[in-house]
Amino acid sequence: MRALILLLTLSAPDPGSAQELTPLGGIALGSMPGAATVQLAPRRVASRDLPDAGLRRARRNLVRGHHVSNRDLRALADLGEGNAAYHFAQRLRAQDQAAAEQAHYFGISLATGRDFAMGPFLAAVAQLPPGTPAARLRELRKILLAYVAAGDMRAVTAALSLAEAGRPFAGLLPDLREIATGDAPGSGPLALHFAIRSLHTGEDASARDRRDAARWLAHASTSAMLPVRLTAQNLLVQLASTTFKEPRP
Repeated sequence: MRALILLLTLSAPDPGSAQELTPLGGIALGSMPGAATVQLAPRRVASRDLPDAGLRRARRNLVRGHHVSNRDLRALADLGEGNAAYHFAQRLRAQDQAAAEQAHYFGISLATGRDFAMGPFLAAVAQLPPGTPAARLRELRKILLAYVAAGDMRAVTAALSLAEAGRPFAGLLPDLREIATGDAPGSGPLALHFAIRSLHTGEDASARDRRDAARWLAHASTSAMLPVRLTAQNLLVQLASTTFKEPRP
């Protein structure tokens, strides 16, 4: 019993801190596969699809590492050019521009498969102010959840923190539970998280909580992520051998 309580204590994340959410099932996030690549839009915009010679030249300069004006970067990004979107978002960040604009352009970069934009994307999303347009929130939420489903642990950790906070995305937890019940790569760490949540009261966990935990752990035990799979299997064994307090009549 003590071993199970200790493991749950070490692994239960604090909803108030994205960094403290890092331990999932007692595993350091760095020991898991960290990044995933998701492509929701074409990685590159064909040069022939650019509307004028000026933008084609700007794109060549960008690829060669030459200077490109903010105006041309934004124009390329608005056409779905993910590399331009990343560089333009970096400029917005350096100038401390609106978080919604930063998140939008980092999101375009992520949507074209550039997972290195995840860190600044999440930082911008965390700073979104009340009143951010619903259409913008839907766009950013779609990108975040796509990376969660793909098993990007940065996205998983952030999404759990944002779900607990209830902002800027309302009702995020049901989306995460839906992913957790599926067979996407991100389902394993989410299922492990929900199992640990079910047992957060330790030996006082109700019969229903224990059943829920066993169900989540059974699912997590099939995860493609080895640390998640092994931790879930170990917790299942400990759960089966643990004596819980019976409720008072």
